Order: sequence, then structure tokens, then C-alpha cells
Amino acid sequence: MPGEMRSRNGTHSPKIPLRRVDSDTCAVMVGQVIAGDTIINPGNPYYVHQGEWVEYLPVMSMGNMMDLMKTDWPSGDPAAPDTQQAMWARITARCEWLAQRLLAWNWTDLMGNPLPQPYQRLDVLMMLTNDELVWLISQSQSFESVAEQKNG
Repeated sequence: MPGEMRSRNGTHSPKIPLRRVDSDTCAVMVGQVIAGDTIINPGNPYYVHQGEWVEYLPVMSMGNMMDLMKTDWPSGDPAAPDTQQAMWARITARCEWLAQRLLAWNWTDLMGNPLPQPYQRLDVLMMLTNDELVWLISQSQSFESVAEQKNG
């Protein structure tokens, strides 16, 4: 189609330019120990996405913002009524939100095999580790990458 923009891997046709973020800073922590809100042992970081990237839609709809505010992570207060079902609902909502903004990547799994494209694919996002998901969500909420923030 004339005038159609595609992501750099050619999979989608956004109307505005995507924001590419290098994934070099995405670490999977092995051996981390957390008790309540306290990190007892930080573990060892493994930077499993060196040389890889993700592409986000750099805008958020009002509905996305409202959904994001409604699905905050639990408070960590042991007295707060927080069932596993409620936790699962929040994680699922975050992944569904992310699946609408994360359009493309060249990520590989922990064995080095290419992962399917993430756009509108909750099932693909659920294959990731907690550390990878938290990194993706934090990058998607910012309109600058970690490298761009350091340069500013």
C-alpha cells in the first residue's frame, strides 16, 4: 500500500514511527532471594538479550492509561487482601496492555531460538521470565529508552 509504514522487521503498519529500544540492559536474575519487600540476595544478572531490540508504539490511549492505573502491582502489605486470582488478573492485564504497544522485536528465548513476534500475542509474553516482563513494562511506560535517559 503506498505511504504505508512498516516496523523495521516489516510485520506491522503503524501510522506513526515506532520507538526502538536496545535490550542490552535487560537482565534475568538467577539465585535472587526476596523475603516480603526485602531483597536478601540480589542474585547474578544474566544479560540474555545483548544485541537485541524491541519496538514500541510510542503513544498510549486513554483507555490504556486507565487500565494501567487500575492494575497496579500489589502493595506488598501482608495484611492486604491479595489473592492469587487477583495477582494473576493484574499480571494478565499488564501483559494484554503490553501486547498492544510492543509491536516487534528480534528477541530470542533462553536457548537462543527466535521468539514469535509479540504484537497482540499474550501467549508469547507469558513465555518470558518475570525479569523480562518487568523490563519490557518499564521500558514501555517511558517515552525514552534507558540509553536516551542517560544521554539527556
